Order: sequence, then C-alpha cells, then structure tokens
Amino acid sequence: MTLQEFSDLEQRVFARASARAAQPAPLSSLGHYKMAWGKPPPQPAAAVVPSMSLSDLLSDEWVLQWVGGLFVLQFGWMALLYVVPSPMSSDVGMAAHQLTAAVPFAYAAYHGTRLWYFDEQHAALGADARGRLYAASEDAFSLARFMFGMQVFDLLVTLIVPSLRKAEHLVHHGMTLLTALCGLSGPFLMYQAAFFFGFVEVSSLPLVFVDLFRQFPRLHEGSPAGHSVNEMVRVAFALSFLLIRCVLWPLAVLQLLRDLYAVWAAGELEGQLQMATFCVTCSVLTFLQLYWGGKIVRALLKMLAGDSSGREKEA
Repeated sequence: MTLQEFSDLEQRVFARASARAAQPAPLSSLGHYKMAWGKPPPQPAAAVVPSMSLSDLLSDEWVLQWVGGLFVLQFGWMALLYVVPSPMSSDVGMAAHQLTAAVPFAYAAYHGTRLWYFDEQHAALGADARGRLYAASEDAFSLARFMFGMQVFDLLVTLIVPSLRKAEHLVHHGMTLLTALCGLSGPFLMYQAAFFFGFVEVSSLPLVFVDLFRQFPRLHEGSPAGHSVNEMVRVAFALSFLLIRCVLWPLAVLQLLRDLYAVWAAGELEGQLQMATFCVTCSVLTFLQLYWGGKIVRALLKMLAGDSSGREKEA
C-alpha cells in the first residue's frame, strides 16, 4: 500500500466515524420518542387582543349587535304592553326595560361565573399582579365589549324613561361605561373583567323581578302565590347583593389597589391615565354598592319585622 492509498483510507474511516457520531444512538432515539409521547400537550399561545378607542367601539360589530338587539327587545316589549292590557301597562317604558335587562344580566352572570370560577386559563392570568392588570384574555375582552354595549343601551334608556331617570342610576351607568372604555383601550384589567363585568350580575337577576313587583304591585297583591314569589325574590336579591357587591366586591377592589401599588413600586406601571381613571370609577362604584347595600339592610330588617310599608319608595 502506497502512502497515498493509506492516506485516502484514513480519511474515509474518519469520515464514516464522524457520520455515525452525528446520528442519534438507538437508546437516545427511543428516549426521544418516549418523551414525545409522554410530554404534556403544548400550551396555547398567549391571547392577543387589540386596543380599542371610543370610535372603534362605536363601530364594533359585537357592540352594535348588543345595542341594537337590546333596543329591538325594548321596543318589542313596549309595543306588546301597549297592545295587551296588564298591570305593567301603566309604565311600559320601565316594564320593558326590566324585561329586556334580564337577557344581558343572564348572559353576563353565566359567562362571568364561568370565567371567574371554572376557567383554568383565566385563573392562570391571576398568578401575579402584572398578570391581573395587563394579561390579555379573548373571553374577557368579548365580555368587556358586551358590557360597553349594554351600558350604552342602559344609559340611553335611563335618560329617556322618566321613572328610571335617577341621579345614582345615571352615575352608575356612566362610571361603568367609562371603566369598560378604559379597560378596552389597553386592554387592561381583563382578569378582573370576569368579576366586575360578569359574575356580579348574578345579583341583578332577582332585581329584575323585585323592581317589577315594586313598581307594579298589582302583579302580586291579592295573590298568595304572587306574594310568595315577591318575598322570595326580595330575599334572594338582598342576600346575593350583600354577599357579592358588599363583601366580594370591596375585596376585589382592594386586591386591584394592591396590585396597582405593587406594579407602581416595581417601576412597571403602564397606562397611567387609565389606571388613575380605574381608581376613580372603582371608588364611585364601590360607594354606590355600599350605599345601596345599606338601603337593602334596612329594608331586610323591616321585612323580618313584618313591616311592608314604604316598599314603593325603595330604590
């Protein structure tokens, strides 16, 4: 064998050895496939939702569907109550509003409860202060847009119908509308949206019937069954309102304020204007919840004492 032939053989041996080294060993290949079968499913990509301005929201299809749909229901109920005589015919605007409001109340209560208590992906947003303030959620984003549309409807009807036109109601709708607008402009506080724009409406469902029975006493007067239903929904409303809006609500606001402080102290505060607005709207709305809660406690004590006077003046 010449020197040149030996050199060529040596190069071929080293080339073959290098090629084998680059291939995975049988056991390592088995381990790779084992890991591929045994690893958990890939985590879904983080939600990406857009920032929305006031003009965006006023032209948003989801918002317009809710505003338009609720007005269709409102006018439909009004027409029916005009045509069909009933105890509610004395104030068709108010009656139609209460019957219409039951639909968005039920929608918000269901989806808010589902997200707040039963959705693991939504719960994961609340792992830390920054997540609770800034993490995106497509479901909560949809819920916040729904709430914006609902408050547009509520605010307009409250302005139009005289019996609904009360200062505290206008402030409530205005503050909720502003809160939704600020949240969607980030978006911000999508984690808390499940609670404030969803779950809290559980207490609003019995309120629909409380308001109807109070405004139209002929619905229950002179009927043992009507009286029983009236008392039942009053108790259901009082207990749910006090628990959700006078206990859980302030705790949620306190957590929000603690998160804002923690993010500010870490030098990571974003959306300063929106966060300042949240502090104002949360303060006003929390005051209203406690104000109404105090009225409910007084009414509940009167009911337990057997005193049913002055119910038509309760708000």
